[in-house]
Amino acid sequence: LVHWHSDVVGKGLLGLLLRPLEWLMLRRADRVACTSDFYAEGSAVLRPFLYKVAAISNGVRDITARDGKTPQLPPQMAREVAGRRIVLAVGRLVPYKGFAVLIEAARWLPPEVAVVIVGSGPLQSELSAQIEQLALQAKVLLAGQLGEPALEALFRHAALFCLPSIERSEAFGMAMVEAMAYGLPVVATRIPGSGVPWVNQHQVSGLNVPVGDPHELARACMEILQSQELHRQLAAGARRR
Repeated sequence: LVHWHSDVVGKGLLGLLLRPLEWLMLRRADRVACTSDFYAEGSAVLRPFLYKVAAISNGVRDITARDGKTPQLPPQMAREVAGRRIVLAVGRLVPYKGFAVLIEAARWLPPEVAVVIVGSGPLQSELSAQIEQLALQAKVLLAGQLGEPALEALFRHAALFCLPSIERSEAFGMAMVEAMAYGLPVVATRIPGSGVPWVNQHQVSGLNVPVGDPHELARACMEILQSQELHRQLAAGARRR
C-alpha cells in the first residue's frame, strides 16, 4: 500500500534520480491511497495507476465547546480586532499558501473587517514588508504561531475562513476542514488538479474563486459577510460537509 500525497519527489538531479523509484513503487503497489479522486485524476504520475487508486479523505476531530464556554482571544489580539469581523487564514508562511494574494485582497476589504493570518515560516519578513508597503497594518495581522487555546478562540470568533493557496502543493487543505468543523464558511481557490475545490463545495460550504486573483478573493469574502442569509446557509453547509 502506498499512501500518495504529492507528485513532487524532488527537483533537479535528485528528482531525476528518484523518478524511477517513484514509478516502481506505484507499479508494484496493490493499492494506492490518495486524499481525493480530484487530486489523483489531476496527477500525471498517478493517472496510469487510477485503476488501483482509492480515495480516502482526511478528517479532523469533531468540535465541541469546552464546558459550554467560548474561549477568549489573547488580550492584545482582542484589542487589535475589537468590533471587527475576522477573516481567518491558517498555515505555514510559504509561497504556495498564497498569503501575499490575501494581503493584496485586504486593500478592497472595508475597515470593519480584519484579516488574521496564523502561522510562521520563511516568508514572515516578506509578508510583513508587504503589509507595511500597502499601509495595511491596521487591517492585516500576522499572528505568528499560536497555541491551541488561542487558535480555537480565533476559529470561534472568526466570521469566515480563507484558503488563498495558489499551487497544487495544497492537495487538500486540512486547516480549511478544521474551520468547516467549527461551522465557518470558506473562501478558497479553484486550484487545477487539487482536492481543495472539491473539499470546499461551491455555494454549499463556501465560495471558490480563481487562483491568484485578489479582487475575486475580496469580492467573495464580502459577498458572504454582507449577506446574513448566505452566511447562515454556507456555515450550515460547511458543518455538514
